[in-house]
Amino acid sequence: MNKYYYGLAFVLLSAFCSASMPSFVKMAYANDVSVMTVLFFRFSLTAAVLFSILFITKQNIRLDKKSLLGLFLIGSILGTAQSAAFFLP
Repeated sequence: MNKYYYGLAFVLLSAFCSASMPSFVKMAYANDVSVMTVLFFRFSLTAAVLFSILFITKQNIRLDKKSLLGLFLIGSILGTAQSAAFFLP
């Protein structure tokens, strides 16, 4: 299978997972789970899947400190704020 079809499969999987998140969040809220707990598990699962793929494919990602800091700030502050706003009841 060439890279085009791998990319297409990942885009479709991402769209499916994003579209199903409100259903999972609704079930979590019905069981008195907080927004921060939902976000913690969401980002933890995402990181585990990403690092597993990187490990299996033996990808080596090198970033300079400035890029790493920028990505960290975007992910930790802006990504969490956007997700929290999306998931607030």
